[in-house]
Amino acid sequence: MNTEFKWAMLLFCLFSPFSFTKDLDYSPDSRLSVGVNIGTTMISSKSALDGGGSHSVNLDMAYNLAPKLSLYSSYTFINNVSTQNHKGKSDLHVIDMGLKYRYGLSPNLSIFTKVGGAYSYANNTNGYDVFRKDNVFLGLGAGISYRLNNAVTTRFGYNYYPDLKLFNEQYVGLNQFYWGLAYQFKGGNLFSE
Repeated sequence: MNTEFKWAMLLFCLFSPFSFTKDLDYSPDSRLSVGVNIGTTMISSKSALDGGGSHSVNLDMAYNLAPKLSLYSSYTFINNVSTQNHKGKSDLHVIDMGLKYRYGLSPNLSIFTKVGGAYSYANNTNGYDVFRKDNVFLGLGAGISYRLNNAVTTRFGYNYYPDLKLFNEQYVGLNQFYWGLAYQFKGGNLFSE
């Protein structure tokens, strides 16, 4: 097991027991939230294939199952991902889904962890294959969020995707740092008048 994966699992294990212990003004009528995030993504590996930072945009949605437990899904577009030892560049499309745990530190401040499965599609942009076209892998994340008002939250986070397979059968990890905003819908039925 690589070091980054061990650290990510340690963070998950540290934060997840607290996820059911404290409530943040939970309302059963406000279950759905959508968000948009921007950030930078870097590659990490043991074989020094590390590339520079690439820009990323992320759209996500979460559905509250319990006061601290959400089901989330997201789509991330990562532009021009490259590695030091490859001439190629790829645009990556990553879709992930999983569970998100939240622990309130104050009425407006909380930390979160998430774990799920991810799928990526690589669009190799300059004729050189860098990543395999299709990958399935684990998605891990952690972050901090601050509620600006009853509907809008800002957040800073980190996502880690280990074991993304390159075209030459080597594995790398994606490290994504992001900032974003989320909107919490009010009301149990989005389509009611």
